[in-house]
Amino acid sequence: GGCGGAGGAAGGGGGSSIARLSFQASVTMTTCSFVAGNAGNGSKGGDAEGGQAGSLNAGNGVTGGCQAGTGGNGSGGNGGGGGAGGDSAAIAYSGTAPVVDGALVTSATSLAHATLGTAGTKGAGGVAGAVAAVGSAAGNAGGPGVAGVAQGVVGPL
Repeated sequence: GGCGGAGGAAGGGGGSSIARLSFQASVTMTTCSFVAGNAGNGSKGGDAEGGQAGSLNAGNGVTGGCQAGTGGNGSGGNGGGGGAGGDSAAIAYSGTAPVVDGALVTSATSLAHATLGTAGTKGAGGVAGAVAAVGSAAGNAGGPGVAGVAQGVVGPL
């Protein structure tokens, strides 16, 4: 029978820009300024290959023996998923949320004295593999990635 098409590779994620990262630590900040740059965009997922049509010929080229029916058609592969966009954040944390100017901040879209860049865009999904022949199925298109965020405080990671 015909082989199914190979699936597309996953798209790569965009890089993040984080002004202050707190990992498993208790952090207190007072009157601090933060500058985060622009995040990178996610890349497109890879396109899939089409399936192969079935055949009467043996796959290893041997022609002796009784003739069999035609092998089935292979289906198209699935497209790769798009990559996630990167984040632009003044503070990102894992573990304990930071204390900023005397207040515990678990999440904030903006932050005083913080300049944020732009969030990375999501990568598009890859194209589905084509139909090999009548009676076979095309693959599915890859789904898009997730858009990044531009945020004052992001966490927990």
